[in-house]
Amino acid sequence: MSAFLLQLANTLGLLGLVIVGRKRRWGFVVWLGSELAWAAWGYLDNNPGIYPWCALWAIINIWNWISWRKRAVHKA
Repeated sequence: MSAFLLQLANTLGLLGLVIVGRKRRWGFVVWLGSELAWAAWGYLDNNPGIYPWCALWAIINIWNWISWRKRAVHKA
């Protein structure tokens, strides 16, 4: 299960970045799914050191999503 979660986390992370790179907002949701998979892996592998990194990347992701929304409102 642990190896599966690592592959899922990496796949969702890369897919999310590609989607966001194509300027699709739903890519942020895919990318946040990656962070949840990383957190699940940390839990199952008894590696709590991953949690701060998941939180940091999630904060950056949410920050970027908010920034995109603000720019979309100002363009309209």
